[in-house]
Amino acid sequence: MTRNSIGLGTVLRVLTTGLGIRTCAGCRRRAALLDRWVRLPTGRGRRGRSADGDCWRFNGSCTGFGSRQCVSGPERQEPDAAIIEQCCGGWFQYPWIEVCPGEPARTGCGFCFW
Repeated sequence: MTRNSIGLGTVLRVLTTGLGIRTCAGCRRRAALLDRWVRLPTGRGRRGRSADGDCWRFNGSCTGFGSRQCVSGPERQEPDAAIIEQCCGGWFQYPWIEVCPGEPARTGCGFCFW
């Protein structure tokens, strides 16, 4: 779990509570389970300081129903760093690149639902 993500169970709990639906013990257990299974990004499409300090985060768009999406970013936090690309082609995924000082870039595909 990262600091710049939120669990699906938490999202659903906030929505249902906002609609006036009371949560029961079973609802809380299901929300906790969904939080462990599905993490949603927060602050998508943002570049700059992340919740982890001086890391840069580059997030691409959601693939939707199997389209391909790519995002580009530097390989390191250096002026002459090579540009790398991360692509995702699965259903409802977004590509991401995270670059922290003194480390090589980390890349991956996250899940999105909208």
